[in-house]
Amino acid sequence: MDITDLVRPGGTNLLGFHRPAGSSPAALVIRRVRWRQVAGAASSRRSSYALSGGPVSSQVAVDDRGGLVVTAGGREYRLRSTWSWPGAGLNALGAASESARWAVRVEPSGPAAWTVEATDPAYVLRREVHNEAGRVRVRDLLTNRTDRPLGIIVRQDLDLAGEPVPVVYLGGNPDPTVTAVSPRGNTTLFVPLGDFGLGLALEDDASRCQARLTVSPDALSAGWENRHLALAPGESYALEWSLYPCGHGDYWAFINRVRRDWGVNDITVQGPYAFLQPTRYAAAAPEDLRGHLQAGRQRGIITGGGWHYDDAPMPRLLAFGTGIFSEPFEEYRRLLRAAIGTFREAAPEVPVMVYVHCFYNGPQTEAEKERLRDSWATDREGAQQEHAWGERYQPSPMVVPTLSNRFGPEFLKACEALLDDYGAGGLYLDESNGGHVDYTWNAWDGRSAQIDPATYQIEALVGHPVLMSVPVRQALAALIAARGKAFIANGTPYVMAENHGRYPRFVEAQHLASRASETHLYTPLIWDYGVVEDCRRLRRALAWGTLPVRLNLAQSAGPLARCFPLTVQEVHPGWILARERLVISDSGRYGWPGETVPARLYVWQEDLIEQPVRDLVVDGAVAIEVPARGLAILERR
Repeated sequence: MDITDLVRPGGTNLLGFHRPAGSSPAALVIRRVRWRQVAGAASSRRSSYALSGGPVSSQVAVDDRGGLVVTAGGREYRLRSTWSWPGAGLNALGAASESARWAVRVEPSGPAAWTVEATDPAYVLRREVHNEAGRVRVRDLLTNRTDRPLGIIVRQDLDLAGEPVPVVYLGGNPDPTVTAVSPRGNTTLFVPLGDFGLGLALEDDASRCQARLTVSPDALSAGWENRHLALAPGESYALEWSLYPCGHGDYWAFINRVRRDWGVNDITVQGPYAFLQPTRYAAAAPEDLRGHLQAGRQRGIITGGGWHYDDAPMPRLLAFGTGIFSEPFEEYRRLLRAAIGTFREAAPEVPVMVYVHCFYNGPQTEAEKERLRDSWATDREGAQQEHAWGERYQPSPMVVPTLSNRFGPEFLKACEALLDDYGAGGLYLDESNGGHVDYTWNAWDGRSAQIDPATYQIEALVGHPVLMSVPVRQALAALIAARGKAFIANGTPYVMAENHGRYPRFVEAQHLASRASETHLYTPLIWDYGVVEDCRRLRRALAWGTLPVRLNLAQSAGPLARCFPLTVQEVHPGWILARERLVISDSGRYGWPGETVPARLYVWQEDLIEQPVRDLVVDGAVAIEVPARGLAILERR
């Protein structure tokens, strides 16, 4: 970093480090900081993007090569698309193609719409572009013209007008050291450009599961790439994505626009939830449990993580999938049934959601393992993949549930038994997005392949566990809903059908705070340690526009219990706007835009000492004073 213009010759120079709130609970160690004086010009470049005090208007067009062009603030931002073809070549839109066989035709199809037709001997591409009030919707329909499966590596590169940018949000994370991410639910990219900004959102299921968001090391371009797309002979598939030219440089305003476009602002969360091992509560006194639940105001009980016996010798067995009904877990099932009955007697209105997992299966005998061979998640050599847990637990065999293999229907029957025979008030689906399996090599999902990056030829047709298992997860949600029971999942949606689900999901951000950004396009909930000793962990989550959803059974009600029920309308750094309440970590003006609302204000100091409750009327917005490192909740009355 060139700091020449910041140095005060002959004066005192101070180097300071600021650590943003919510970055991590661990200690930060900075070492090997060096100052060097070098001859010659500096190799680094400073960005010229700065705030000028007002929004910047923009225009969108499609050039004669089929590429998108955004003009704003006197600059042109061009999006170059490339599509591989077998035999080591790249076809392009918005730039010159490497192939003379590539023919492109561009036609206007409306006042703010264009159609691009491009042909190659291997495939046809039809691009439809619609500029809709700040959102440019793009549909790239690919059709395989050959008589064999076709793999296509796709790249979309946004040229940032020759100027480096200070920060790019990849999947909601602004970390400048990260240049590529698998988006994990938040399939957006946002580039602040002073008073202007450009956002991208991937929308089709294959892109969301397969693609990576990228920024070039020199920060001169950003975009996404998919190295795994495959089409069956004669088949068509549409890549759907949107470009957002924004009259601001605010990621949070952008992500809230995407939330509205995706229709995810009407999911109500009835939290918080206690997390526990049910075997410890089989013989508990109902009146004691009732007292705990009244003190903590938990709205649900979640059992888990992974069925196991606390007192078993290591490495312990873990039960997953249909293995929960195996012989070694007979006693666990007896204790589970008793615990469900005890909690139902203590608080029948509080559902007990029993832990299930659909991508691991065990324990199982060798005969059982062989019987489920058609359901294995395998490696390149055809061996069943396993997840190793270290010395504490035995490895867990990995499976992929579908409605056509043996494991999928049997897993659904096991879930029905928990709901109907054991009286569970709902289910908790752990690691809903595939566990630790990227691809299985023994089945083709009709959409995924391993493609040689040098020749662009298919090396293997493979299956993505999330894409393959969508029907099973949809069937699970349907059978729970049909019984009027509760459902919660670990992991944000990877496919649009699950963004349109109405049950809460969270991610595990207790160790890495930045994972909270994965939740911004669904319920912004994180899994934390469940212990609230002060406001620090709540403020850490709010810094990422999220809230913890876990509150352990022995904890008393405090600010976290006051955060629910919660129907989130907007997420912001340090505060959340919900239909029922606002949760706030910093002083400022807050309210429900365009509404006059009778409300009640709750305020806590850093050490959870609660200030006197105040009733007030919020006319649009009202000034809220939050104590240093404290918290406030403005609740509708």
